[in-house]
Amino acid sequence: MKARYLTRAAEITGDHEITVDATFTRNGHHTAECRGCGDTYSIYLYDSKTREWAQQHAETCRAMPATDAV
Repeated sequence: MKARYLTRAAEITGDHEITVDATFTRNGHHTAECRGCGDTYSIYLYDSKTREWAQQHAETCRAMPATDAV
């Protein structure tokens, strides 16, 4: 199962691809990754902590994803 949280940067720019994506697995390994700054969070068994981290990070992250253009 996945959950997606819009970041502050997504709200500002209108780019709804800048999200924090949380993934919850049956084996209890839960992760979240910010598609803006690349920050990650990983924990076993506590999906509520993963959701909490993802939501809090999304509310404050203003980072834009790096582009390949120079």
